[in-house]
Formats: sequence, structure tokens, C-alpha cells
Amino acid sequence: MAGVGDVAREGWKAHGALVLVQIMGGGYHVLSKVALNGGVSKIVFCIFRGLIALSLLAHLAYVREKQVRPPMTRRFLISFIFLGLTGTEIVNLFRIEGQMQVAGTVAYASGAVLMAVFRGPTVVGYKESGLASHIELSSTR
Repeated sequence: MAGVGDVAREGWKAHGALVLVQIMGGGYHVLSKVALNGGVSKIVFCIFRGLIALSLLAHLAYVREKQVRPPMTRRFLISFIFLGLTGTEIVNLFRIEGQMQVAGTVAYASGAVLMAVFRGPTVVGYKESGLASHIELSSTR
């Protein structure tokens, strides 16, 4: 049975974590504003953000999951890469997991199409170079 001190300590840990996340989020916001206003490309900034997150989180995931997950064998790694590259996977539409996978794929594809149609450059019926005008518009936002 947990004592009153244990419950209070857990509450302080949770509040401390929330405060830390808010401080880190504010720092990230300020850092990204300064970097993007200083002339860093948006694409380069996103790539560096992803690489930094990967380098920080990969070590944590490796240490935490080392005892829980089965070891990575060569056969498992090759099949994982093959399935990832080819997209070959068996989907059982009679189970909720298969239905949700198909629904997620449809939502992802329709979102990509909507973004291309409504935010992308004009493909048909525009006299100027659609891509050049789109770049001008997106750079002023």
C-alpha cells in the first residue's frame, strides 16, 4: 500500500515533468523563430530537427527496450527492411486492426491529395509559372 508521501512525490514528479516540457517547448519556439528569421532554410531546419531528435531518442529507446524486446537477428532485420520498402503486408479486413490500417491509409492518402490540390501550385489554367508564384506566396507567410 502506497503511503501519503509516495503519492505526493509522484504528484511532484508529474508537475515537474509538465513544467519541464513547457520550458523546453518555449525554448524550442524561440530557437526556431530566431533560426528561421535568421535565414535558415525551412527544409534544412526540419532535417536538422529530425536528426537531433533521432540522435537523442535512439539512445534512450535502446537502453529502455534492451531487456524487453527480442534481439535483432539478421533475418528479422532483412524482413523488416523488405516489408518497409515494398509495402507488402497481409491485412485481415475482418479484424478491427486491418480495418483501422486501411482507414488510416485512406485518410493519409486523401490528406496528401487535399494538401496538393488546395495548397500546391496551380497545375491547369494558370498563365504564369505556377511554381514560381507559389514560392513567392509561401515565402511571404
